[in-house]
Amino acid sequence: MAKSLKGYKAFRIGAIAGDGGMGTALTPLGTTVKGTTTVTTSEATTQDFNIEEQSAPFESVVTEDPQMSGTLESYDVDPDTAIKVFGGTVTSVGTGANKKKVFTPPAVYSPVEVSGEIESKNGTILAVPRMQLLPVWNLSFQDAELGKIVINWKALAPTKAATASYTISVPDPA
Repeated sequence: MAKSLKGYKAFRIGAIAGDGGMGTALTPLGTTVKGTTTVTTSEATTQDFNIEEQSAPFESVVTEDPQMSGTLESYDVDPDTAIKVFGGTVTSVGTGANKKKVFTPPAVYSPVEVSGEIESKNGTILAVPRMQLLPVWNLSFQDAELGKIVINWKALAPTKAATASYTISVPDPA
């Protein structure tokens, strides 16, 4: 029977496993802006070898494999969420009603690498053992908009041997 992927349920991230494979302690990131979660793979790059006798390539060789990447947006701009995707530190300053959590980005930009999975409403899971997060702030200070973190990511080759850069699993009840 054909399987479909329908809707968005969760984006979970966590530490990459010690052996370089898929992490097992993944937690939901936070609130996701409706309709912003997408995942695509690029087209493979090819080198065509042409000859004079025909217009179609004589041979075509793949020179770069397709690359998987994605994006989603989160309204959760809490420092505890920011540190998960940007790195850096969170400190607490002040007391009582003046107490605040302060996010400070790292002194040198270094993308965070995590294991991640995206789950659909019907239980399909895209699992990425090694995902590089490339977040950006989109902080709107307008009454009609909410500030957010835009999380761009790309799948990287896992450091564990014989491990795919992603898997897709679907419910298959007996």
